[in-house]
Amino acid sequence: MTADERRTGPPTGHSDLDTLADLHAGVLEGRSAERVREHVDGCPQCAATLEALDAVQGQLHSLPAPAMPAAVAARLDAALADL
Repeated sequence: MTADERRTGPPTGHSDLDTLADLHAGVLEGRSAERVREHVDGCPQCAATLEALDAVQGQLHSLPAPAMPAAVAARLDAALADL
């Protein structure tokens, strides 16, 4: 599936994955957000997609933060020393 196909959405009237992800991330605004929320409130399929996004977000938050590579830290230290 291409990005354009995901953006236009399926013919079933459900919100496409990109739109649901935008709603989940809080970047969908105004009437668009209201329309999608109204749909999700009555659609178990789209509500399940939002729940899955919540689960993934929770799993990502539970992971430890990766360490900064030593080469990057050295470059930052050098740039700060130059200031």
